Amino acid sequence: MSYYFKSEKCPNCKIEFDKKGVVLSVSLNITHAMKKHLYAAHVFEGGEMLVYVLKKRVVHPNAKTMTEAYNLLMNNLKVNCRLAKVNVLNDEIIKINS
Repeated sequence: MSYYFKSEKCPNCKIEFDKKGVVLSVSLNITHAMKKHLYAAHVFEGGEMLVYVLKKRVVHPNAKTMTEAYNLLMNNLKVNCRLAKVNVLNDEIIKINS
C-alpha cells in the first residue's frame, strides 16, 4: 500500500510514499506531435494534451535530496521536451520542402 501527496502550489509534482522510501514524479504537458520523439513508456493521456512523466526513487528523503531530485527530473524533462520540439519542427520543415 502506498500513499501520495500532491500540492496545488506545485501541480506538476507528485510524491508517493511506500515501504522503500519515496517516489518523486514530475510531469509536463506535451503536444501529440511530440509523442513520437519521446520514450513511449513515459507518455500518458491527459485530456487535451499528453503528459510526459519522469520518476525517481529517493531512499533517504529530506529537504535537500527531494529538492535535488526535483531539479534533476525537471531539467531532464525540459531538455527532452526541447529536443522533441526541435525534431517536430524539423519534421515540419521537411514536409514543407518536399
